[in-house]
Amino acid sequence: MLPNEKFLELAKKYEEAKDQMKAIREELDLVMKELGEGYNCQDHKTMLVYQIAKQKGTYVHFHELEFVRTKKESERAGSLSKKDAERLGYVVP
Repeated sequence: MLPNEKFLELAKKYEEAKDQMKAIREELDLVMKELGEGYNCQDHKTMLVYQIAKQKGTYVHFHELEFVRTKKESERAGSLSKKDAERLGYVVP
């Protein structure tokens, strides 16, 4: 595949993914608003803890609410601390 063909293929995939992410984010925003700030839960498969919190800000988009979660094994840190998740009553490995 020539570089320009690869570029076009990747650009199209990227644009499709952006559209999908936008649609997912819109649906996620609705569900988070319904559940409300402070809602929390744990994914029993991954043991990650998620909590809905006020957005701290972002350079590209500003959403009123965001979710924070404990770190994955491969990450140095998560956006929700293990201590905070344990304070919420979860067991975090």
